[in-house]
Amino acid sequence: MSLRYIMLSFLRSLRGPRRPSFNPPEELCGLIAKELRDLDNANFREKTKEQWHSENKNLIALSLVSKTWRDEALPVLWSELFLDAGAASAVVGDHVDHGPIIKKYAAMLELAKGNGSTRSFVHFAKRLSITLDNVFWDGTANEKLTASIKGILSLAPRLQCLRIAPRSFQHTSEDIIQYLPQLHFPHLTTLYVDDRKHNDSSEEALEIFLRNHTTLENLTLRLAENSIIDLAYVQDIVEWPNLERFEGLLSHALALSQNPILKLKDLYILATELGDARPAMDAKNLRAIAQRFPALETLNGLAMSPLFVSYMDAEEKRTCLPKLRELILYESVTDGVSVLNGVRYAELSDGEVDRTLNSLPRIFPDIFYVVVCKSAVTRRPRLLINRTKTIKLFDAPEGTELLLTLA
Repeated sequence: MSLRYIMLSFLRSLRGPRRPSFNPPEELCGLIAKELRDLDNANFREKTKEQWHSENKNLIALSLVSKTWRDEALPVLWSELFLDAGAASAVVGDHVDHGPIIKKYAAMLELAKGNGSTRSFVHFAKRLSITLDNVFWDGTANEKLTASIKGILSLAPRLQCLRIAPRSFQHTSEDIIQYLPQLHFPHLTTLYVDDRKHNDSSEEALEIFLRNHTTLENLTLRLAENSIIDLAYVQDIVEWPNLERFEGLLSHALALSQNPILKLKDLYILATELGDARPAMDAKNLRAIAQRFPALETLNGLAMSPLFVSYMDAEEKRTCLPKLRELILYESVTDGVSVLNGVRYAELSDGEVDRTLNSLPRIFPDIFYVVVCKSAVTRRPRLLINRTKTIKLFDAPEGTELLLTLA
């Protein structure tokens, strides 16, 4: 029986007519409180506000048991903060009432500051998520909200994970991004930025922040395709000694440094938001990726192309990415025509795809798992979309393979 199960059973018993007596040592109280919060930084990247609220509910219930429990539960409660601006705004006729959300974060800032009689818990914050929905803020509301969020950021020096999704087109989102260069988080390992707007000032601020946090281990940049984030050609050479995972556009990945990033294992290449275009799996892109990320083990996001099929059919090929284990490719087909970056090709035949996959161990000697994701669109009275996946598993010791097509 797990510690988490025991603790959840205990919390359920608190809702009964008689409160049970359970006063373990402080050290055990702390361990139990931590069981109620998912402390895995990798999971924080996809964590939802609903999951966070569920954890908070249990931690708050625990803090009400006794002073000992409160002292152990509150630091865990404050270890993770979600600032979801706009979600709590009420629409009254044509007017958006931002009063509740402004009061909420102003009160949180006051708690974060603490005073002589109130303990500040914000220095326990390790993971912070900021979401700015596309709501209409007037000037005064914008200034108050921005001041509170900036204040909370400035009082959380122990942050390990920072997630910013400024979906709003109001000044609030630009102000938060442009405030980042004034901050330094020496323990920051994970950064997630989802900002699809093109803004020169915000891009420059993000570049400065990245340059000051090159000890990151996980970096996600979901930016507009015309955004320019280029650290490869700055005067001071930027090194990334700990970076193991990157998710973003290929152009932004290659612009992180002019030197190879030796620890990067996982590269997730995003399609452009406009047109859902992906870079081709061809000799040029493959060479650039291999030079910049020689230790890559997972490559996800390139598009199958006739150029790559021709390259794999050629006799002379060099081994590259010797540690690559997983390869996920994509193909987009409309009415039997493969479309790649606006160029139309004849759809690759099953024979061409199979032949190419069978040749992969010649350039990726450690390859084990390959997936080709194919989206096929047929224009008829109704739009029909089929998604198929071709999965190939290579068993290196036996030299056997398994080919599956899932419709």
